[in-house]
Amino acid sequence: MDSRPTIEQIIGGSDQIACELYNRGLYEESIDQNLITLKLLRERNPSVLRNIANVYYQIPDVQKSLEYFREYMDITKSKDNDDCRTLAQYLTRTSNFDEARELVFNQNECEGKHLDMGWFLHREGQFKEAFIETEIGRNGAFWTGDRYPPKCNRWNGQSIKGMKICLIGEAGMGD
Repeated sequence: MDSRPTIEQIIGGSDQIACELYNRGLYEESIDQNLITLKLLRERNPSVLRNIANVYYQIPDVQKSLEYFREYMDITKSKDNDDCRTLAQYLTRTSNFDEARELVFNQNECEGKHLDMGWFLHREGQFKEAFIETEIGRNGAFWTGDRYPPKCNRWNGQSIKGMKICLIGEAGMGD
């Protein structure tokens, strides 16, 4: 009986090593291992291409990330909302704003679509529309890191004259 590992076991081991390297923050080494996995597979495997794109994004080498993610999207023909949002993020980070905007505005309906639409509308100075889209996308959620917002009423447009207000910078320092 032959006790040598099969090619499938070798490929699985290579993929596992790439994942472990990534989890330890050894991104360059993870990319190298993912490329070894691709060579072992002898094909452009979508999952490995997506992994490589993600690792390049962590370095960050967003241009390389975009190249690998585009290849992943071309092979899979994915219309998944998360994939479309990821591609739009990579496009935005590489200053491909028009292409990213088109992708966001034409993607399937989801909360993330509205958050992203809000970002583009803010960028274009269409503030009223941007806030409406962002509120739809947030669906009432607050993002405050590890803390929950204090118990208080949300502002709904009424006058604040003579009232105490609580401002929560829940979307980052840009608020």
